[in-house]
This record gives sequence, structure tokens and C-alpha cells, in this order.
Amino acid sequence: MSTEGNLGQYKVIAAAKRVKEINSATTVTAFRRKLTRYNAQSLLSGSQAAVDGLDNLSSRLAVEQACRQLTIPYVYASIGGFNGQLMTVFPEDLGLSSLYGSSSDVMPEQGIETRIGNPPATVAMIAALQVQEAVKIIAGVGTPIRNEILLVDARECAIDRIELGK
Repeated sequence: MSTEGNLGQYKVIAAAKRVKEINSATTVTAFRRKLTRYNAQSLLSGSQAAVDGLDNLSSRLAVEQACRQLTIPYVYASIGGFNGQLMTVFPEDLGLSSLYGSSSDVMPEQGIETRIGNPPATVAMIAALQVQEAVKIIAGVGTPIRNEILLVDARECAIDRIELGK
């Protein structure tokens, strides 16, 4: 969604504009607010699903909690360097606490990406998988990755699925 031409713009504004360029029949509502546990539910209200484009764990935990309260699925993904992970959390499923514990206070907000960066291909690969999960949910086809996490290692061309709660 980001290009050299939109450097300095808010990510949400650049993304909304790009989505409209791709498909003018879409309706995009952009909120230029910091997402918190206090406003996540109101920001997501009326959605069929939430797809994570976030860059910190505290915001992800807030989205997951709001999605549970709104009874909508949450498509979670994150990347760090050449690695990515993806899972879809329905309200009754295991979720981020199965990965990170029940508190984000002890988790670092940054990892390997501060040393080696995030190659654009890693971002595109994980984002494409996220979009595919959202399409499956909205269209009602296929099987979302539930109660499992998909781990992608682009450096070694390896993909693993691990069942959560084991």
C-alpha cells in the first residue's frame, strides 16, 4: 500500500486510497486514530472480520478482545525479518494468549527486524495469506487456519502449521 509517493502520509489514508484505486466499488471507512483497548470495539463495530495490519502486540491484543466481544473473526499476522506467522481467531478459539501468554507487559515490541529489516517480499507474502483468510471468511469457502499457527520462513522456504494448546 505504501510507495515513495505517499511517504509521510498516514498508513490508513494511503491504504484507503489504494483500495479505492484497486476496486472503486468498495466502501472504505478510514479512522485516523490510535487503536487502544478502549476504542477498539467501537472502531470495529459493524465489521464482518478484522484483518491485522498492526505493528505492536498491545494493539493486536486489543483487536482480539474487541473481536471476541463483537463475535467476529480476527485474522492475525506478524512478520520479523524473513519470518511471518498467521492465524485466524474466531471468538471461541484459542488466540494470542496461546502464543504470548495473558499479558503483553513482558513481551518486547520489536524483534529481529530492528537488526535485519523486513524484506518487502515477506510483507507481501504474509499479507497475501491474510487476504486469502479474509476472503474465505467473507465468502464462506475453504477452511480458515483456526487453533493453529502458520509459520513461514522465507529464508529457508519452509512453512509449518502448529496446533495451538498442545
